[in-house]
Amino acid sequence: MKLTLKILRWGLMIFLGAEIILHIYNPFIRKNAADKIELHPNRNYGMRNIAASNNLVQDITLSTNSLGFRGSEPDDKLKNRIICMGGSTTECPYLTNGQDWPALLLTALQKKDKNIWLNNAGVNGLKSSQYLKFFKTNILPLKPRAIILMSGLDDISFPMEVEKPREDISIFEKAYNFLEIPKTIAVFLHGNRIQRPQDAIYHRYLDLETSITLEMTDSAILQRIAREQPMVELYKNNLQQLADACKANNIKLILVSQAILFGDEKDVISNIDLGTLKTGDINGKAKSLLLKQYNKTSFDIAEKNNLKFVNVSARLPKDASFFYDGYHFTNDGAAFVSEIIYDEVKDLVTK
Repeated sequence: MKLTLKILRWGLMIFLGAEIILHIYNPFIRKNAADKIELHPNRNYGMRNIAASNNLVQDITLSTNSLGFRGSEPDDKLKNRIICMGGSTTECPYLTNGQDWPALLLTALQKKDKNIWLNNAGVNGLKSSQYLKFFKTNILPLKPRAIILMSGLDDISFPMEVEKPREDISIFEKAYNFLEIPKTIAVFLHGNRIQRPQDAIYHRYLDLETSITLEMTDSAILQRIAREQPMVELYKNNLQQLADACKANNIKLILVSQAILFGDEKDVISNIDLGTLKTGDINGKAKSLLLKQYNKTSFDIAEKNNLKFVNVSARLPKDASFFYDGYHFTNDGAAFVSEIIYDEVKDLVTK
């Protein structure tokens, strides 16, 4: 009995000691606790692609450096530093190393300027309310020359209730969120999973032929857009704060509009009506009109602050071969996006 108590006492002491150390510094999870941003440095994920289709590689590898970003380690010799920032459409978590659009953009830019170091700092679900702190904590110390921000999609409140604090969180979930050891163990146990489907927008293959449709009246769509306006205004304020911070630190901010497959038109290959497809609690037409509010806001901020605006949304065709789930790019889509951005920024970010 005494031996058991002694083992339990020592086990508890070791657990508490490890918790204290990991709370101070956890090398396996880089996080912004206030905004719930978690980065996983020095990870090498290998997985069978759960969103696989003919346009995606079945077995993919996603690697991160010591910063928790996709790309090479910072190199003091490469002074022309560029950071691509945004959510999962920047991160491209279901595209293997080198096929995400920031990696393809780097390859193209290096043909003009060998002094470029570029990293993909896309974080799944990154919202504009997190931009400024993420910039100050994770981006500014790298002293980048430019930031290329693809944004808007993650700020759409679908539905708006997801923005409200949960009241039904269990004591076990609260404990998991507070403790470091369980989260660290989870990183190792699930290292072969890039992200949980419930944490993503969709990340599952969209078959247009079998997709569910949803009819919405113009009145219902207009009401949904009206409910979104407070969130659009918040996005505008957050984006302006980031623009101000970049200006204060002599960093070029390049804004990129968000492109999705859905819209009030037909797919160029299948001729299927993309506006009537059900996506979340609304249809494709409503979702595209909501996103246009955010893209227009990005354009307005760019005009106001004399920033470069790259309108990917206008230039990327409504072609299902470019999106595997209606939101995230296939290999072909990422390649097209990198070409669009390259054409617009090559003379701004190269020497």
